[in-house]
This record gives sequence, structure tokens and C-alpha cells, in this order.
Amino acid sequence: MTPQKLHEVLLKLAERNKLGHFYILNGRGTHGDKQAVWVEQFIRQYWTQVEKRKHVPQDLKSDADLLWLHPWDEEKEDHRDYQVDDLAPLMKFMGFRGLQSKRRFVIMEDAHRIGTTVANRLLKTLEEPDNEVTFFWTNPQGTKLLPTIASRAQELNLSFGGEQQPTVLIEEYRQKMLAGDYPLAQFLDEAKKEASQLLDELISYETRHDGPAQLKQELLTMTREWKKAQTFNQPTAPRLQWIYTYMSARFRTGR
Repeated sequence: MTPQKLHEVLLKLAERNKLGHFYILNGRGTHGDKQAVWVEQFIRQYWTQVEKRKHVPQDLKSDADLLWLHPWDEEKEDHRDYQVDDLAPLMKFMGFRGLQSKRRFVIMEDAHRIGTTVANRLLKTLEEPDNEVTFFWTNPQGTKLLPTIASRAQELNLSFGGEQQPTVLIEEYRQKMLAGDYPLAQFLDEAKKEASQLLDELISYETRHDGPAQLKQELLTMTREWKKAQTFNQPTAPRLQWIYTYMSARFRTGR
């Protein structure tokens, strides 16, 4: 389903008062900004076409009936994973009613940055939804999320034409990791013949996609050390095991 068609489908549901309370928008390597823009456009259309609001601000994020959450480390000026403190504005928001809108919205960008501790704090809110609040979680890379969260949401595919997809090699390993039954012994046997290519394509993949900053830094640090020592052309089991651990964290759980 195209992004435009998905807009139309959700607006029709909204017109019949059938809009859900929690959606996860799964992409396929989509850049996060594209999904964020799509969500903003949908909310604007909802408030103007369905609720017939007389005024919707040009900067939608300034509207009191919308809460937009995105983790950001101001000191390092970099993305980080969600922390419990980030939920304080959400708890405050849920305690009020709409000022200009009947339906309010909560946007949580980069859902793959929500770990177990933060997810557990959200469960009660998601289990006992406010009928006048709809959650949109953007998951641009389509990362497999925690089952306790995914089971409470309606998952929708939201990808965009022309986006850069993982290489065939990366996608093969990614799918094996996502399946959750890819043993280390099998990986070691398969990866030793293409370890150098795999590492180069992993680096290329990470430069084109959002992801946990700590994992990215670990990959770059290890790569520099290996290449400086000129030893990766003869991959050892510990180095391959490190890549396996990295890819498991990156693709299987998204952490």
C-alpha cells in the first residue's frame, strides 16, 4: 500500500470513528524523516477534514493536542535510546483533555530505541488506552520490536519508493537474524568466506540508515582496529563472533 493510499484508508476509518488507538509504522530502511512527515500530514488532514478545526498551526509540533517524542542527547548532539525520564511529558499529556481537538495524538519516533525498561513503563498506558488519544510509533527500518509492545498495536507497512535498500548480502543475513534461529556455528561457517565484503557492506549500510549510536561507534572502532592491523583478510573466529553479536543486536532486537 502506498503512503498516500494509507492516508486515505486511515482517514476513512476516522470518518466512521474507527481510528485505532495505537499504530506502529514499519518501513524498510526508510529514513525516519519521511515517516515523521507522513504522520504530520495525516494529523493535519484529520484535524482539518474530519474534525473541521478552524485553526491548525503551521508548526504542528507546537499544538497542545499533539505530543511529539524523539530521544536526543543534547550534550553529545546525537540520537540515543529512550530513557524513563523521557516519559514524563507523556504522563502529563495523558492527564489532560483536548484543548481544540476531540482526538489528540502522541508520536514516538524511532520505536527501535525503546528498550525493555521503558516499554514496561508504557504497558499500562497502552493496555488501558484513552479513547481520545491515538499513538503513532515510527519504525523506519522495520526493526523487530518487543512482543509485549507489538501485540498491543496495529502494525502498518509504511515505506517509500526510491529508498535505498540493504544489499543482497546484508539482507540475507538480516532475514536470518530476524528469524531468531540462526546459530553462531552456522554463521561462522557461512561468513568466513565473505567476511571482508560483509564488513564493508555493514559499514555502508550503517552510513545510510539510522541506528543506535553506540552500536555504530562499536562497528567503526572495531573496523579501524582490524584494518590498521591488516588482519581482517584472515578472519579469526573471535572477530567473526563479534560481527555475529553485532548483527544480532542490530537486526534481531534493534538494540
